[in-house]
Amino acid sequence: MDINVFLGGGVELLEGKGGYKSVVNDAVAEVHADMKNSDHKFVVRTFNDLTKYVVEEEKQMSYHKYIKEESDIAIFILDGSMGKITRGEMEIAYESFSNKGYPKIYIFGTNLSDDSDDVKFVNEISDYYNHFTTKDNLNHELYRELMKFKYQPKDRIELEHRIKVLNKKHNESGIKIKDLLVSIEAEKNNYNNLVNKINQAEDELFKLNNVVRNHEPFQPYSDDDEKSSERIKELENQIIELNDEKQKLLLKIETLEKKEVEYRRKNDEISGKLSGCEKENARLKDEFSRANEENDALKRRLDVKEKEYFYLKEKNDKCVKDLNFQISLKDSLEKEKKALESKLKNFEITQAQDKLQLDKEKKENIGQLLKRFAALESAKGLSGHEYVDLGLPSGTLWATCNVGASQPEDYGNYYAWGETTTKSNYDWSTYKWCRGSKDGLTKYNTKSSCGTVDNRTELELPDDVARANWGGSWRMPTYDELKELNEKCKWQWTTQGGKNGHRVTGPNGKSIFLPAAGQYYNNSLIYDGRQGYYWSSSLKERYSDAAYKLVFINSNLYITDECRYIGQSVRPVCSSQK
Repeated sequence: MDINVFLGGGVELLEGKGGYKSVVNDAVAEVHADMKNSDHKFVVRTFNDLTKYVVEEEKQMSYHKYIKEESDIAIFILDGSMGKITRGEMEIAYESFSNKGYPKIYIFGTNLSDDSDDVKFVNEISDYYNHFTTKDNLNHELYRELMKFKYQPKDRIELEHRIKVLNKKHNESGIKIKDLLVSIEAEKNNYNNLVNKINQAEDELFKLNNVVRNHEPFQPYSDDDEKSSERIKELENQIIELNDEKQKLLLKIETLEKKEVEYRRKNDEISGKLSGCEKENARLKDEFSRANEENDALKRRLDVKEKEYFYLKEKNDKCVKDLNFQISLKDSLEKEKKALESKLKNFEITQAQDKLQLDKEKKENIGQLLKRFAALESAKGLSGHEYVDLGLPSGTLWATCNVGASQPEDYGNYYAWGETTTKSNYDWSTYKWCRGSKDGLTKYNTKSSCGTVDNRTELELPDDVARANWGGSWRMPTYDELKELNEKCKWQWTTQGGKNGHRVTGPNGKSIFLPAAGQYYNNSLIYDGRQGYYWSSSLKERYSDAAYKLVFINSNLYITDECRYIGQSVRPVCSSQK
């Protein structure tokens, strides 16, 4: 099933030389690679893609229709500011989203001021807004958000939007009923006041009629009698008017009460629909969760089988190689022995004595060499782990394997920065050195806004995973040591033991292999086989919630920072043993 993606932004920004369209396409390709068995497929289109074969006067209408009726996701890239055309595209996408739940709106901006009108606008309309600094950072964030969307069935997202709309209608209906009850109560009060006025007028009329009836016959009317007669007529007319108004009020109250019944019926109907949608949403959520768990379990079993296969294959290849070497060495020694025996038979005694003296001197030299080799070999196995001297200016010695690995190409274990054990979920809520979020850091912090300040910027040895797991003088590399490895060595993207990674060759020609082990985000391993992430022991002082790492994405290589809770690889180092 195709998931239609509209990519908005300036044409030159997206499709010019080095534009961002290629970054989005790379992220989509990575998602497709990680979800080979999924029936979902992202299809990315820009304004130029949609209007390539459309006449000029119909171009605007064509791509507006696509955003409103066909797109499932709208991604906008901003650099510095927002143009009028891009803002119009965003408004169209937002109008469509508010009506039917699609498209989902993701906005990525760079070089934008946090207090600008553009940022305020995108925060109001977007489902997700991220301020990125590099294209690699944009690729990483896009990958994570697209993976989340891909795991969500489209019908479930529409159902959640329908629940949101029904909740809004339910609340509006409740407000209307409440307003109606207030109106009915007010009209009833008016009705009671009117009835009181009628009763007062009838009482006064009754009294005046008694006065008129008690008047003596054939007696002239006084001025008071004349006024009473006029007042009687006035009261009779007033009572007629009040009774007419009373009937109107009764009809109005009856109409309002009928509206109340109708609104309550509609409110009950909305409540029933809302309950049904929520039950269906819960059912779909349970099905999705179970399917996800089954898929993760199958993936984990497959990964274990693949690791076992490559481990056994590598071990077998090594045994065959060792066997061939032993056979070759034996044959060579046999040939040398026969040659020496043949020469010894033909030498004269004096020549044989000279040769014996020479052999004695050679043996002494060989003995001294063997002693030096044994000393080097004993130093090589620090705490049972091998290292390679790459000939770096600092003299730093690099381990041949990651922490948790037995072979150079094995991925090994994944650790959050400053933690010495593995876990199943890598998140701020499970991170050892915080109180549930990046604003509550409890150790290694230089900013008061991030938690408790202790101004520690390098890991202490008890929190160094290399020292904690390997012992001896092993430790995690510093920022400067990662930088030296990056700048002083030659890096070659290659494959070893069936695993992708980099062959890192030092100034003296010796090398180590760093596998592309990926990283753990929440409870998922991502980017394995394509990207490598290796922690340093150094905190990024400007943002205490991050630490420095070495990153390679295929053949691209750089040093940057990462959130401390992410699970990543560790390649230990030790100082020169000279």
